[in-house]
Amino acid sequence: MAAFHERYDLLLTPTLAEPPARLGRLAMTNPDFIDYRLGPNGLWRYSPFTPLANATGAPSISLPAGWSADGLPIGAMLGAPLGDDALLLRVAAQWEAAHPGAVVMAPGRTATGVAGVR
Repeated sequence: MAAFHERYDLLLTPTLAEPPARLGRLAMTNPDFIDYRLGPNGLWRYSPFTPLANATGAPSISLPAGWSADGLPIGAMLGAPLGDDALLLRVAAQWEAAHPGAVVMAPGRTATGVAGVR
């Protein structure tokens, strides 16, 4: 990634390779850990982009980018060079300012937590 970031400031990828999974698809009760991670319905095919940030320790952020045909959120992930968290946060703030209303809270939630709970 260091060589990539010598030429480019940020890496832009989808957060996930497909729309959000139905509940239970990635059940951690699968007794076959390899199948759970690498099988045809496994985690690797579902989120192939996020391990890059995990493996390198470089900062990344998922931002709201749209909605699926089923009304589920679609994210875009930005990755910055190692140690350049400030660049990532500045760009993320600009992204959110340019897309007011893109962040929708789940029912009963507020930007600071659960409504009515301190």
